[in-house]
Amino acid sequence: MSERSGGIFYGWFIVGASFVTLFVTTGVGFYTFSVFMIPLENAFEASRTVITGFNSVMALIAGFATPLIGVLLHRWGARIVIGAGGLVTGAAYIALSRSTEVWHLYVLSFLLGTGLSASTLIPNQTLISHWFVKRRGTAMGMMMIGVAFGGIMFAPLAQYLIKMVGWRGAYLTFGLVIIAVVTPLAFFVIRRSPESMGLRPDGEAVTRAEGESIFASVEAGWAGLTVPQTVRTASFWCLFLLNFFMIMGTSIVTAHVVGMVKASSLGALKGEVAAGLIGASAISYFLLVSIIGRILGGYFAERLHKRFVLCALYALLAASAIVLFKLDSMGVLGVFVFLYGMGMGGSAVVYPLLVAENFGLLSFSKILGIMGIPFTIGAAIGQVGAAKIFDLTQSYATVFITLVCVFAICCVLALFAKPPKHGPA
Repeated sequence: MSERSGGIFYGWFIVGASFVTLFVTTGVGFYTFSVFMIPLENAFEASRTVITGFNSVMALIAGFATPLIGVLLHRWGARIVIGAGGLVTGAAYIALSRSTEVWHLYVLSFLLGTGLSASTLIPNQTLISHWFVKRRGTAMGMMMIGVAFGGIMFAPLAQYLIKMVGWRGAYLTFGLVIIAVVTPLAFFVIRRSPESMGLRPDGEAVTRAEGESIFASVEAGWAGLTVPQTVRTASFWCLFLLNFFMIMGTSIVTAHVVGMVKASSLGALKGEVAAGLIGASAISYFLLVSIIGRILGGYFAERLHKRFVLCALYALLAASAIVLFKLDSMGVLGVFVFLYGMGMGGSAVVYPLLVAENFGLLSFSKILGIMGIPFTIGAAIGQVGAAKIFDLTQSYATVFITLVCVFAICCVLALFAKPPKHGPA
């Protein structure tokens, strides 16, 4: 394989493949549950806590699978892991469409969590980090736009499909789409590293001999820290805890934003049906705004200290939570959408960049896998905790206070996530 295909560095084809993969897998897996939540409550005659529990168990399985996914990525590469993950995820959604009891949802959450863990963020972030160094922020930002477009597309599509063919037909459709798109992309486009194709990161030419090691040319010869070295640093534990609190907050918003709108003064004004549509549309709009956040996050991360950029982005998320206290008009909802979209989008890009900068690529996939554990626990606690609070109080006021607190904690942790002394300057 030559350095470039048609004058374009092959790494950008990798970005495109990851973009589409995340567009489909995260669009369905991360951003449609809020739309399915109430139809599932009605179909199974279950409480919001029970139905949200299904999504939380899925998130727990996805997170606890990430250390294994990290090891598999290190051994087999993203091509095989993402391809297999797409097959498992698609099959799980097809099976969900045939479920008739609540316990079916919980059993299938194991397959769904494993498949999503293997086909979403960690494999694709690892892939991009190996293909780019100087342009890593830009490439990561472009790839992560796929997450935003996925939510923009699939949240309202889920609402439409549920209306037209029911929640079963919607799950069946999503399962078939994931299998048809993700697996072929993984096996026919994705390649493990630039060195495996005779390239260097960012498109500089390299010989096969130089490309034998995946780390032959990363970051001025600094390959990175081993896992044992990493876990002995203060920076690791700051980022570990940060991931817990960050996903606790964002998972609450993603899973409950439709319910939040329905329970607000705006929802009372608009009516339940209209409020549901407004809530589903809010997901699409804050994801649309997050595209700007992802681009700017990558841009500033290449030029400023990443931990300062990350702190500023979490401050935007805290401000968005404050706005939720007075959700009584479309204008207020618009302010929330802007602040939340910018903060959520930018932080999703800058966080893995900070991990790569602080610890290098030597054990990058394994470290991200470990970071998936607090990610998962935070998501489960956030979603179920918010649902339980709502069930007990029939209000989201306490949830809003929680959101402000967890995003403020994220700001502090980001500031203290300094690069280890033996890492890059």
